[in-house]
Amino acid sequence: MPFRNILFSRLFLTAVIISLFFGGINRSLLRFVDDTYHAHLSKLIITSGSIFKIPHPWNSRSFYLEKTTFLPWLMSLGQRIFPTQTIGPKFFLIINIILCLFLMFCILKDLFSEEYAWLSVFILSTTQLFLWYARRAGFDASIVCYIMLSILCYYAADKRRLYSLGCGFFAGLAVLTKGVMGLWPPFIICVWLLASGQTRKIFSRETLLAVISFSACALPWHIIMYTVHGKDFLEIYLWQYQIAYFFEKSQLVNWGKLDNLKKLAENYWPYLPLLLYSLGQGINKCVRKETGKKEKDWILLLLIWILSFFIIFQIAHTKRYYFTLPAYAGMALLSAWYLLQIAWHRKAVKALAVLAALASIALWTTPLSVYLDQSGHAWQKHKALFDFLVSKPKMAEDLYIFPQRRDLNMWLYDGFIAHTEYNIINGIFEQELKTIITNKQADLIFTEEKYLTAPEIKTLAESGSEIFRSNGLLLFFR
Repeated sequence: MPFRNILFSRLFLTAVIISLFFGGINRSLLRFVDDTYHAHLSKLIITSGSIFKIPHPWNSRSFYLEKTTFLPWLMSLGQRIFPTQTIGPKFFLIINIILCLFLMFCILKDLFSEEYAWLSVFILSTTQLFLWYARRAGFDASIVCYIMLSILCYYAADKRRLYSLGCGFFAGLAVLTKGVMGLWPPFIICVWLLASGQTRKIFSRETLLAVISFSACALPWHIIMYTVHGKDFLEIYLWQYQIAYFFEKSQLVNWGKLDNLKKLAENYWPYLPLLLYSLGQGINKCVRKETGKKEKDWILLLLIWILSFFIIFQIAHTKRYYFTLPAYAGMALLSAWYLLQIAWHRKAVKALAVLAALASIALWTTPLSVYLDQSGHAWQKHKALFDFLVSKPKMAEDLYIFPQRRDLNMWLYDGFIAHTEYNIINGIFEQELKTIITNKQADLIFTEEKYLTAPEIKTLAESGSEIFRSNGLLLFFR
């Protein structure tokens, strides 16, 4: 730890985490595709009053079956408090992550030492990619925490059997966060038990308790969803948005064959040299016979944890760097382990603590948070339209999109929903649009100019609708 006083070290770590995760969080609008989509989805949970029959954000005639609805429900709690602000959908997600980091600290302190617990939590919290996802209205940082806690609880079950229940519970929450991705803890644990010669533990009481708590946590939602939606749930949720990523071309675009390693090299500073050193030391420890059994088992678990994500998602058909994000927790644990074995580690930790404190202050006092939370070219392309929409009060009872297709700039519409009093988007088809035009009843319509003829645009304008144009997008409103 950077300070001799234990209480001050704990308070410092808490203050840094809260500042990094919440600093300037409300200064910019939701602008990422997934963030606005999730915020729109969580608003639909509020209006529908259900987590099992939620209208699809882009097609109110069908139900949302793509992912589980545990975290969107958590987001909806924040939106009840802050209905049109950026912090709304993010608030309880960040609280959830901070609580997980607190549990991480407690488990590591119980297993090893307070210094190792402090440093592990510090490294993970200040890792650029983890911090970036923790500040978003998304699920990736949360599943990192659940997978991590599940694995730590199983390792700790040798000391206290009660930890076994935590292993299954957090694996269940991981499944309720991102489906099949939540099954990584049992996979990693089984590989580790086989590799470390602890095969008997696979059928131990600890494993049985973990299976029971996992089933109690994860199964009810899935059973209810299958009962309500039948085979559609299996085809859309289980296959299209889960298993197909590994075996066939999915709706997601690959970001490059070496994208995982490229992102690691770009964003794992200042810890990258330490990680490379730790990986080398860890592999060396595992192959040397004189290494102590307990330390060897711990290092082997961390290596399997880290390498399994990078290897499997390098082989998988769909490659995106956030798929490997859960490995960053294992990387923090391994890096902290070997940093503490370096003679000058206290000076290094103090320097890192100072950098983290300065970054925390900068997030509150400079435009750094706006830069950190901004999106790319699509935002700049339609910035004028988005600013115009958010500046307006609720303009109509219904919001329409034409055509009802996914190749439009849907993130704009979802973002509009997230930051206004609107709760639902109604996707409409060509015949419905003609009816609206014929009756001259355009409440609020998003479309692209290429989908309307000049006479149709003229008719809508003559119906009393004002028109706002932005790089090919059209907005009609009364």
